[in-house]
Amino acid sequence: MNYTAIFEEQVALTPKDMSQEIESIDTLLSEKMQAKLEGKCSRHGYVVAGTLKVLSRSMGAMERGRFTGSMLYYIQASAQVLNPPEGARLEGVVIRKNKMGMYVSYTVNDTNEAIRVIIPRDLHIGNEAFEAVEIGETVVTEIKKSRFQINDPYILSVGMFISTSGKAPKSSAVDEIPEYAEAEAEYGEAEAEDEEEAEDEEEAKDAEEADAEEEADAEEEGKDAEEADAEEEAKDEEAKDADEEAKDAEN
Repeated sequence: MNYTAIFEEQVALTPKDMSQEIESIDTLLSEKMQAKLEGKCSRHGYVVAGTLKVLSRSMGAMERGRFTGSMLYYIQASAQVLNPPEGARLEGVVIRKNKMGMYVSYTVNDTNEAIRVIIPRDLHIGNEAFEAVEIGETVVTEIKKSRFQINDPYILSVGMFISTSGKAPKSSAVDEIPEYAEAEAEYGEAEAEDEEEAEDEEEAKDAEEADAEEEADAEEEGKDAEEADAEEEAKDEEAKDADEEAKDAEN
């Protein structure tokens, strides 16, 4: 779940940045990279604050074509990243609980919330340990599905309740987390997108089946028409033969 990722980014130093007293360009670039990546989601996952290290950088070059006066640097850096796979287990604090389920917050460095886990009640009907959990307790969850986009402030996951570890220590990060309904709405939107995709696939499948049935009906109608034409030709041939026989009989 926790690993080191490599980032290659372009960082611009504006005239405003360079108008201040600069002790080290490397320090300034490192601070810009930290502000750009740390404490939010990247394409690799959630970037843990305080772990980014600049590995190398290019020489600065003036930005051409836009006349901004900025200097551009290409930087390669490493940082610790969180990206929980399916089946991963983690401990978090229960910050909301209602008839829909419970909402668990997983933090790093005791301050930065990295993962929010929704545990639906429907998957734990009859589980007395789940029902006994109270807000503020630390619980162990197992991740089933995760979703995030670049620059999201946290990873949104759906998980299963495993066990409880008792009361959690007081944390300001828990007090600052928005209402459970907000996370529930985000999860609902994600589920709605999945359902919409499934409905589109089902409609496409139904349309293909309908087209196939229409083609089969058209082929059957064509075959029936050919048989009818053949019968008409046979009748015309019989009538012609009968006329010729009658004519021969008269002669």
